[in-house]
Amino acid sequence: MIRRAMLLAIFLGAISVGALSADEPFALYRETVTQTRVLVERARAETLPARREELLRQAAAFLNTVEDETLPHNATLITEIYSATQNPQDTTRIENVIARLRALETALAHPPTAASASDRAILRDILNRPPFAQAIENPFEQFLNQIAEWLDRLLSGIARGIFESRDAVVILGLIVMIAAVAYFLRNLLINLTPEAALPTVAPDDLPRTSRAARAHAQEFANQGDYRAATRQLYLATLLLLDERDLLRYDRALTNREYLRAVQRTPRLADALAPVIATFDRTWYGFEKMDRAEYVAYQHQVEMVREIE
Repeated sequence: MIRRAMLLAIFLGAISVGALSADEPFALYRETVTQTRVLVERARAETLPARREELLRQAAAFLNTVEDETLPHNATLITEIYSATQNPQDTTRIENVIARLRALETALAHPPTAASASDRAILRDILNRPPFAQAIENPFEQFLNQIAEWLDRLLSGIARGIFESRDAVVILGLIVMIAAVAYFLRNLLINLTPEAALPTVAPDDLPRTSRAARAHAQEFANQGDYRAATRQLYLATLLLLDERDLLRYDRALTNREYLRAVQRTPRLADALAPVIATFDRTWYGFEKMDRAEYVAYQHQVEMVREIE
């Protein structure tokens, strides 16, 4: 209800000033950022930690309502706001969030403009000139090309009956080099064979039950692949909520749609939001995760599992 009321207030304000009709959805996103900043500043002014935490959660949930795929991704900023709720008395984090929101407002004050035809022509001309239009050979390709040229000259000399003793030395050296490379590759393959049989599950394996997904997550965690373990643990969370009829698991749905599906249960929505934010940073943002961070993520998931 709080989110709907805030959205309605923004919509009515936009009608009164006629600001959103011109450049939707960019103007709506800009207004959302402003309203989020206002909520965070209200949280900073609050003296009661409980009220401050409530306002910060409202701000994070409100910023998460932006759904247009052409607009910036707010997962990192939302995560920072949720992090501030963990210790509402720490105003430093809140000040950092306000500073980021103000910087974003400043950037959004100048709407993006489409590139002109002359700009596109200049860019096209640049891309058609070296080094962009010319493939750069790596050292291995250059080495192979040099060998091919030498063989071509050698075979041409043999065909003409011109064969010098130094050519025999070069051929012998080439044979030795090929034998050494073959021996190295053979030993490398032998050493890698036992390791190739270690993984029992691939990162793209999609389990059908929450229990299977949690088992996969444990396997990846044991191997030290915390990024894949995070994904499996997130899938386990979605499958568990589906098994409890709290949402419908569908690979075609986005994370925002999952979060919106549980808004009717505020406690569940608040617990699921940081789980989704961490997953987005780790899986889509390729942020590194160590064992301590993965244990913290497990704790976030357990908070979701405890909600019936």
